[in-house]
Amino acid sequence: MRFVQLDGLRALALLMVFLLHHSLLKSGWAGVDIFFILSGFLITGILRRERDDPAFSRTFYTKRAARLLPPLLLLFPAVLVMQRHFAVGSLGYLLFGGNILQLTRYRIAELSPLWSLAIEEHFYFVWPFVIRYLRRESVLRACIVIVAVSPIARAVGTLICRHWWCPSTGWDNPIFLLTPFRIDGLAAGSALALLVEGDRRPRALAHWSWVGSAAAATLFLTAELADKTFRRTTDSLLFNSIGYSLVVAASFFLLAHLVLNPRSRMARCLSVRPIVFIGTISYGFYLYQEAVMNGVRSIAGHGVSLRTLCVPDFIATALVAALSFYLLEKPMMRRAKLLLSRTAARLPAGRSTRTAIEVAAMELEQS
Repeated sequence: MRFVQLDGLRALALLMVFLLHHSLLKSGWAGVDIFFILSGFLITGILRRERDDPAFSRTFYTKRAARLLPPLLLLFPAVLVMQRHFAVGSLGYLLFGGNILQLTRYRIAELSPLWSLAIEEHFYFVWPFVIRYLRRESVLRACIVIVAVSPIARAVGTLICRHWWCPSTGWDNPIFLLTPFRIDGLAAGSALALLVEGDRRPRALAHWSWVGSAAAATLFLTAELADKTFRRTTDSLLFNSIGYSLVVAASFFLLAHLVLNPRSRMARCLSVRPIVFIGTISYGFYLYQEAVMNGVRSIAGHGVSLRTLCVPDFIATALVAALSFYLLEKPMMRRAKLLLSRTAARLPAGRSTRTAIEVAAMELEQS
C-alpha cells in the first residue's frame, strides 16, 4: 500500500533542508531526520514482507541499487568536472563514506548531501539480516534499545571528542555526521513499521500521535529560544544528548499521525498534487541541490546572497531533479523491475521466491 501523504512529508523534509541551505531556517537540518524516520518505516515494512524468501538479499539490494545509484553516478562525474581536479579520497563518496569524508580535507561541498545517504546504507548493511533472523518482538525491542541508548551514546561521544578531536570544524561535527550517533531515527521508523504491521492499529498512538509530535516540537523550540547554546552548530553536550532525540520523537509521532490518520487535515494537506510531485522527485532534488546552488551562484555572482537566490535555486533544482527522475531514475527502476520479473519467470510455479520477487518488482515500480 502506498501512502500518498508520505510523499508530501518527503516534500516537507526537503523544503526544510533547502531553506537551511539558504539561511532561511536554522533548524532545517531536522528535515534529514524526517527522511531517516521515513526510510526506516518504509524499508522495514518491505523487508518484513520479504523476510522468508530465499532470494531475500538479492531482491533487496537490487532494488536499493536501482533506486539510489543512477543519480549518484550522474552527480559524481558532473561535480568532478566542476571541481576541475580529482582526489582519490573523493571516491569515498561512491563507497558510502560521505559522512566520514565531511570531517576530512577530502570533503567536497557539492557532494555533502551524501553524508545522510551513507548513514542509511551503513544501517542497511546490517538491518536486513536483523529483520530476517529475529522475531518481530525481538526486532521491536532492538529498535527501542537503539532509541533509548542513542542520547547516552551522543553524550559520551561528545565528551570523548572534546578531548581528542581536532578544533571545531564548523557545522560538520562528528556527532551530527557519524553513523553510531544518528541511527535512532532509522530505528524509530522501523519500530513504527512493526507497530502498524498487518492490521495492527494502536489506538493510543493513533489518538495521541499529533499531540506527541506537537509536544516534542514545542519542547525543542522552547529550549532553542531559551538557551543560545541549544543549537546543533554549538555541538553542546545538552543539545547532542537531548536535541536530536526531541527531533526524532517529533518526527516519529508526525509519521504515525499520517499513517494512522490518513484522512486528517495534515494528511490531506500533504496529499495535494504539487506537494506530492516534489516529494516524488525529492531524492534527486536532495542530491543535486548543493551542486545546482553553487552553479547558480557562480552565474549570478558570489556577491549575491543565498536568500536572494532561493527562488531561482528552487526552480533550477526542481527542473534538474524532474529530468533526472523521468529520464534516468524511472528507466533504471523499470529495468530492475524487468530483471526481477524475469528472475521470477524462470522459477518453478509455486515457489515462494517467485511470489516475493514479483511483489518486489511491483514495489520498485511504485517507489
